[in-house]
Amino acid sequence: MTVKIITDTSSDFSLEQAKEYGVELLSIYISDGEKEYKDLIDINSQDIFKGQEKNIKFTTSQIPVFEYYTNFKKVLDEGNDFIYISLSSGMSGSYNNSLLAIEELKKEYKQNFIALDSKAASVGLGLIVRYLAEAAKKGLNYNDLIEFAEFLIENVVHLFTVFNLDELYRGGRLRKSTANIGNLLSIRPIIHVVDGELKLREISKGNKMVYKKISNEIIKTMKSYGEDELIYLVYGKERNYIDPLFEKYKKESNLKRIDTNPVGCTISIHTGSEFFGNAFLKKEIPEKFKKYS
Repeated sequence: MTVKIITDTSSDFSLEQAKEYGVELLSIYISDGEKEYKDLIDINSQDIFKGQEKNIKFTTSQIPVFEYYTNFKKVLDEGNDFIYISLSSGMSGSYNNSLLAIEELKKEYKQNFIALDSKAASVGLGLIVRYLAEAAKKGLNYNDLIEFAEFLIENVVHLFTVFNLDELYRGGRLRKSTANIGNLLSIRPIIHVVDGELKLREISKGNKMVYKKISNEIIKTMKSYGEDELIYLVYGKERNYIDPLFEKYKKESNLKRIDTNPVGCTISIHTGSEFFGNAFLKKEIPEKFKKYS
């Protein structure tokens, strides 16, 4: 019996990646105040950036219970077990909706299925899903996949920064005066995820320093890891935001797997287009799971 990995579009997985890894991808809902869109189906991050340039304020909505029920039921009717990895419950109510759908489905189906709170978003959620999808394709069984997922959730690290603070102001995370002064002084916030919520970790000044701080931490953490562990990068409107990191990781680490994706709608609404993020593991993958990753 196949174990399907299911996630949502806040993972910044592309439709092409989802197809490649056999991942079921559910769409977060995006609104521009007049119309509602399904992420990656009706709208993408480039559309968000164009709208932000016109001062359009976008918002997100959680996936409804019925949509979870319908999509989960389809996977079960195809004869599969599944593990759903949600956007952090600290950022959305989608996880709780997925639990309500699963509660109903447990009355009808005897297969193995579960929803797990990733306590992650964007590239961090993407890294978790990527590892799990690879392991599922290689035959890791349902119970071991859950154990692996719990390890990944516990040990994934996100490090983000933005080069323009305007969207953080528009989203209510900064006062306008703070955003203006920060932009003027080239202040770069380093943001991470703690207990499933985005938190300011520290302030860096200038582009050179923020690249140095983030890349040095990742290289130092992963220097003893096997070459097949993954650094996952995400970027805003232009890929050139991650080029310095990509080159440094290739040059100064022994890791062969450094993957990249453009940021999706869910996170770009809050960060704007001038942005990059990294995800990596603070602990090496246990030997039990290495052959599956």
